[in-house]
Amino acid sequence: MYFLKKNLLFLIFAFGVLLLAAQETEPKHPYRLTKLALDARVDFDYWNYSDTTPSKFGFAGKYIDFMIDGHLTEKFTYHYRQRLNIAEASFSSFYRGCDWLYLQYRINPNFSVEAGKQCIYIGGIEYDLAPIDVYFGSNFWENITCYEVGASASYYSKNENHQLTFQVCNSPFVSKPFEGLLAYNLIWYGKMGVFSTIYSVNMIEYAKGKYINYIALGNQFNINGLMFYVDFINRATAKQVFLFSDFTVIGEVKYTIKNRVSIFGKGGYDVNNAQSADINPSAYFDRCVLPGTEFSFAGLGTEFFPIKDSQSVRLHAFFAVQNNKSATTYQANLGLTWNVDFLKIIKKKSLKNKDV
Repeated sequence: MYFLKKNLLFLIFAFGVLLLAAQETEPKHPYRLTKLALDARVDFDYWNYSDTTPSKFGFAGKYIDFMIDGHLTEKFTYHYRQRLNIAEASFSSFYRGCDWLYLQYRINPNFSVEAGKQCIYIGGIEYDLAPIDVYFGSNFWENITCYEVGASASYYSKNENHQLTFQVCNSPFVSKPFEGLLAYNLIWYGKMGVFSTIYSVNMIEYAKGKYINYIALGNQFNINGLMFYVDFINRATAKQVFLFSDFTVIGEVKYTIKNRVSIFGKGGYDVNNAQSADINPSAYFDRCVLPGTEFSFAGLGTEFFPIKDSQSVRLHAFFAVQNNKSATTYQANLGLTWNVDFLKIIKKKSLKNKDV
């Protein structure tokens, strides 16, 4: 009952924001909204296992995302995304479902500072995608915490094709408030014609005074409807072999036809041989891809956008195989994703009223 009451209050709040947005008429008003949207996804999954685990299947609501962006002034902007499917019966879990809630101050065209709950700046294309757009992923993607409270400063090139951001935030491995574990992240978003990058170096505290370092390299190409990317993420501490003992590699190819149909294939490999799997978990260097892990996955799928010149509705289907040391898992999936852009609805209604 408490959960229902809390979500009812949230929906009342969201509706109030929508009413305020409906009254907005001046595009340069200092308090204007730039985004007011809702994303949702439901899937039907069938899972089959090579070991004695029974097969399972059924429908599931995967994501419900509510998003608000806007201006307080021309230089101050706010950004908020809430995953309602994570919210439960306490404020702490509701806040855990908040992906980000931060304020940005754009000092000038080249510099900005941000503070609040943010995405932890780790490189890689898969990591950077919205979770609602990832159908199946790496072991690293499944286990990394993506959002934490912190502060960052960014530099933008004159043409805004390049962004360099330094961030200090809570470590993704914190288990309780004020634990005193931090992460230091430096990321580069680059765009050079058909080629774009999301590269980062990260120093992440996994225990007091102990750090694991990431080098995350995301490389993406877009050429006339063909997109493909390759991610490489290396994880290491000072007590292990630095390269290729604990890493993830991911690749995906997608071809889109007339913005209506896409066909994609994706695969990846996670391995952690940096430590023995038999040691005490409190001594693990890597808390995402655990010692002894050897995980591979691959899959093929398709997407269909039934509304012409719009991605508001998306149908998808895929078949994927996951393999670890103990078993192979087969997954078949059908799903539906939709987006409601409230600002577009308001603008269309406003234009219609002007024509009357």
